[in-house]
Amino acid sequence: MKHKEIRSIAGEDNPDMRAVQEQVRRFAEGLGCRYTWAPGAVGGENIDLAGAGALIVDGDEINMRLTDCSEAGVKVVVRRTGGWREGDLQRALSLGIRLAAVPENGEAEMAEMALSLILALRRKVIRHHQQVMEGQWIRHAASSVTGSTIGILGLENGGGKLAQMMEAMGCRVLVWQPDPENAEADSRFSAELEALCREADIVSVHLSYNQAGKQIVSKELIGWMKRTAVLISMGDGRLVDTEALYAALKEKRIEAAALDTLERTVIEGENPFRTLRNVILTPGIGRFTREELVRSGCEAVHIAFKLLSESDGFNTK
Repeated sequence: MKHKEIRSIAGEDNPDMRAVQEQVRRFAEGLGCRYTWAPGAVGGENIDLAGAGALIVDGDEINMRLTDCSEAGVKVVVRRTGGWREGDLQRALSLGIRLAAVPENGEAEMAEMALSLILALRRKVIRHHQQVMEGQWIRHAASSVTGSTIGILGLENGGGKLAQMMEAMGCRVLVWQPDPENAEADSRFSAELEALCREADIVSVHLSYNQAGKQIVSKELIGWMKRTAVLISMGDGRLVDTEALYAALKEKRIEAAALDTLERTVIEGENPFRTLRNVILTPGIGRFTREELVRSGCEAVHIAFKLLSESDGFNTK
């Protein structure tokens, strides 16, 4: 193979990711190619592409400069997370670059993350932790998850797996899909959106923006929820009206919320949620487990290796 080197700029430089990348590197070497990792090049800037036949990127590198890749002789670019836009595909084709993406997985990890947030909110784990760290010994009456009613909006992003987990815990499960005719939900769980929100102790959002087509968690939807209910967001951050949610949390119109999908700009900028004690914010870590990172990293390498081999006339079967 003429180009044996696969270069990755996916992920951030920290001890956990370095351990993941070591496993991916060993996998790549087992295929007979060289693998190097240069994290932190968000936006595709300051990338050393010399000698690389394939490049692996994350979702944050969507604006990676394809012209630079073409000039450096890069033949393949693989996204470890997310997919490519049609414009990127057409531009890459004109430059002689093949684009590919790792099939999205991690449904179990997303459901597991949602469940951990549900337990933390219903049992008031964060609140108790904060008060103990402040030297206070206060025990608040928490709510049990077992036997509660959960409303799940959408079955993707771990929604289907979460429905199975919650049913196993003895919960009543309600599911709403924006397109019920094409939904794969168990008909036992199907519910109208307003009825679901009014009855649920927990509302967990797992929709993608493409599936929903609009903002779902609105002031009206929050108004349907019980005062004792909690909201979990594992879907697209654009689905949540953050101003309406902030007001509801501040005024205790719902008990608590956990958001794993806020836009990066909200976390980095002026964030009124920081003043609240009834909210948990996490930076999109639903699928971010060591196991899933190793799997997707190795899959990205395998895809890159296969496409490079095909372009050089090798049979990888």
